[in-house]
Amino acid sequence: MRTASHYLRPLFIILILGGALVYGYFQARAFLDGPVILLDSPREGVPLTSALFTVSGTIRNAAFISLDGRQIYTTEEGFFREQLLAPLGYTIVTLKARDRFGHSAEKEIELVRIK
Repeated sequence: MRTASHYLRPLFIILILGGALVYGYFQARAFLDGPVILLDSPREGVPLTSALFTVSGTIRNAAFISLDGRQIYTTEEGFFREQLLAPLGYTIVTLKARDRFGHSAEKEIELVRIK
């Protein structure tokens, strides 16, 4: 006849392995999901009144970052700040990020300069 402890040992091992898998997934999800781009400025829908404007924000989990095809750099916390010139009228600024595993993210910013 089998005792209760005979059934508890495999259950305990399964719970430990399951917990390790869940913990591993949560630790690795930043690498699995790829880069994340969070823009602070410029705000979409707000027209520009001067030629000089600032693109700023935070990028996480990225090894290479470009703004309109030009490489830019971040602080250790992932913050970036770049100044650009906008022509009169409508323009699109493209921000791209790529991690070391080949995942990428892209954000297009649509701007209108009115003066």
